[in-house]
Amino acid sequence: MLTVGDLRTGDTTACTLLPGGKAPAPISQAQTPAPAASAERPEEAGELLDDLLLALFDLPGDAWPDLAAALPDELYDRIDQYIERCLQES
Repeated sequence: MLTVGDLRTGDTTACTLLPGGKAPAPISQAQTPAPAASAERPEEAGELLDDLLLALFDLPGDAWPDLAAALPDELYDRIDQYIERCLQES
C-alpha cells in the first residue's frame, strides 16, 4: 500500500508505473468533456461574463464572499474593475 510517507521519503517504488502502460480505469468517450464553444462576437463574451457575475452574486448565503476570498488578488481586481466600468456606463 502506498502511503504519504513513501512519497515524502522518495521511495522509488512509490513512483513506479505498473508495467504495460494501462490505466487502471479507462475513460470512455462519454466521460470526456465537450469542447467549450467560443463566443461568436465580442459583445457575446461580455454578455456571458455579465450573466456569470450576476449568477455568482445571487448565490445563497456566504457563497459569493467565500468564492471572492478564494480568488487570486489579480483576478478579483480585474472583476472589480469590470464591475466599476459597467456601473459607470449604465
